[in-house]
Amino acid sequence: KDIDSPTSQQLPNLLKTLYRFKQAADNNQSEALVTVDPAGQALHQRLVDVLNACAKAGITGVTFAP
Repeated sequence: KDIDSPTSQQLPNLLKTLYRFKQAADNNQSEALVTVDPAGQALHQRLVDVLNACAKAGITGVTFAP
């Protein structure tokens, strides 16, 4: 299921989820960690959009799945 429209660069629903995740991690005094695992045909721009959403939410612990 898509969280946001495939054409949305702002990803408001993902961003809202990431803000809640970051707040929960902060409340538990732990680091918010995100692993990005893009599908083979994912566009580079979409990866940039996801990384931008993480940055806006204040999440710096982002890695890519092998």
